[in-house]
Amino acid sequence: MEQATLMFGIGATKAGTSWLYRYLSMHPECRMPAVKELHYFNSDTPEKVDMHALRIEGKADQLIAAAQDQDAKKQVKMLMSAEEHREAARVLRAPRDGHAAYRELILKSAEDEGAILGGDITPAYALLSEDALREMSQMAPKTRFIYIMRDPVDRMWSNVRMNAMRRLEEGQSLNEFANLILERLIKSGHHPSLMQRSDYAGILEKMDKALPAEDCKVVFFERLFQEKTVRSICTFLGINYQSADFKKKVHAGRATAMRGDLKIAARALLDDQYKAVEARFGELPTRWQRDMAKVSA
Repeated sequence: MEQATLMFGIGATKAGTSWLYRYLSMHPECRMPAVKELHYFNSDTPEKVDMHALRIEGKADQLIAAAQDQDAKKQVKMLMSAEEHREAARVLRAPRDGHAAYRELILKSAEDEGAILGGDITPAYALLSEDALREMSQMAPKTRFIYIMRDPVDRMWSNVRMNAMRRLEEGQSLNEFANLILERLIKSGHHPSLMQRSDYAGILEKMDKALPAEDCKVVFFERLFQEKTVRSICTFLGINYQSADFKKKVHAGRATAMRGDLKIAARALLDDQYKAVEARFGELPTRWQRDMAKVSA
């Protein structure tokens, strides 16, 4: 049997990667790990390994505890998922020379189940260096990379809301807190992680240098939930198209309104991203054009 294709979903954060993971997890020709975000390649220090391994082990403990209140069928499923989580944590802690443990988790597991594709969707991989991406591309005879871009202001706001939710204290307004975080970000002009994740132009340039063009697919979030787009993704990955649930939202954040003045300021802050993507791809999705027009007017 030919070795399975190794697929990497490298971002962007808050741009539909969880929906894509769910779609591929349910696809009969794919084998995705129980853990969506493995953070294997960006766990490059003992501290990061421990952080991500402990996070995954914590999820395993939660699954085991929750399984006790389920019927027998669901209990078995949850306990199996818990064991897969523990195995993923063991892979993170395993020696990295040759990446044998990682290959077994992603590729051998896929091949053992008769799947033709194994994947790892971790948006943080978009922040890796050219050398790291190049190494990933050489881990299997056939590798594929998918990068999803969302309207820059929408993506940033969703990211800010997610961060606000994690830090929200009891009785605190999510809307006010999220807008405060965004206001501080815009005023300082400096938030390394958030701004790096918004740097579509830089990430695309890095992909161009590190990866063969035929192994990469860039998708607009605003066009992701369409049969035409999903069919093109399946063709790119070498799998047959399966019908998709385009109404199902995965990890959608709580709706909160961005202040009008902050939206204009955020749009100005990200102006170079709109222009760079337009220059590269031509006509942009309607949502992108609408945000561009608001500032240009």
